[in-house]
Amino acid sequence: MKKVVFNDMQLDEVQGLSASLSIQQIADYFGISKTTFYEVAKRQPELLERYQQGRARRIGEYAALVHQYILEGDKDMLKFYLRTQAGWNEKNEPQDTQELPPINIILST
Repeated sequence: MKKVVFNDMQLDEVQGLSASLSIQQIADYFGISKTTFYEVAKRQPELLERYQQGRARRIGEYAALVHQYILEGDKDMLKFYLRTQAGWNEKNEPQDTQELPPINIILST
């Protein structure tokens, strides 16, 4: 079977597609299996690097948008950010905690 090799143009495509597609979807786009994608990535580490760069850029763009909405006073976006990034929740009641009874440890010699 012929080895799959991604040329520079295809690597650019991977980087662009990775902003919106999973590795499985990108593999489907190129007509290869997910396993083959990873095999190619072993031989061509830049493939996975370009995939990760594309994802990181899109996440950065979205983070900037979220930040802008928050600065403009969007309270729902602020709540979303705090829930997903700071562990905040809207519950006014304290978390249920249950106190356990003391444990007696007896050491015998």
